[in-house]
Amino acid sequence: MLGDGDFIQFRQTYYRLFVQLLWKEPETAFVAALRDDMHPRTEAAASVHPLMGSGWRIIDDYLADHPPGDVAMEFSQLFLEPFARVVRPYASYYLTGQFFTEPLKTWRGFLKQLGIEKPQGFTDPEDVLAFELDVMRWLIDKQAAAPDDADRWLRLQVTCLKEHLLVWAPSCATDIEQAPQAAFYRGAAQLLRGFLKVEQSLFRDWGLDKVATLAEARAHYGAGPEWRGPLYDAADEGDE
Repeated sequence: MLGDGDFIQFRQTYYRLFVQLLWKEPETAFVAALRDDMHPRTEAAASVHPLMGSGWRIIDDYLADHPPGDVAMEFSQLFLEPFARVVRPYASYYLTGQFFTEPLKTWRGFLKQLGIEKPQGFTDPEDVLAFELDVMRWLIDKQAAAPDDADRWLRLQVTCLKEHLLVWAPSCATDIEQAPQAAFYRGAAQLLRGFLKVEQSLFRDWGLDKVATLAEARAHYGAGPEWRGPLYDAADEGDE
């Protein structure tokens, strides 16, 4: 299945979607276009994983009642505004409670192995969620372009998922989903969470049957037990 052309396209499409939703404020035209073919897309996604179907239904309900331009405002409230930001989607922060720490160094080592450099003008550290998702998109593109070397690119995808993305991104998606400010992004986060479950199941025989839990990864990086997680930090800041 992993080498099937239609399935490769499915994975490419979803990784691109998540990158467009999480890299920066989504453009209005892109959000508006999500309503096209919504029903068949939702049904197809639900047949892959229930969370993916429910995620699309939440997005559909939101777009039925809100102009597409509202999504950019919600993105800012969740991820950008210095006093309203609720979720900090960075591996270092999720794994250590701080930015620019050892998880970022480890991720940069993986990027160096791949020959990927930080894009010019990109101000975030490379362990931001959108960047990690885009690296997976890049690896799948490489697999599609070199079917004779597919095993190499699939094994790198396994490394990316097992040692990086799957360790913390599902928890980040859950936090986005549970954030009071999330409406459109509640659906997007549920969609991502379901998709990552599918990704793990696809590679179960490649070593993804066991992925470190967030608690195990935090212990590995020395995060103190007193740090209760990103949403607690956001709530504490709101009380100041």
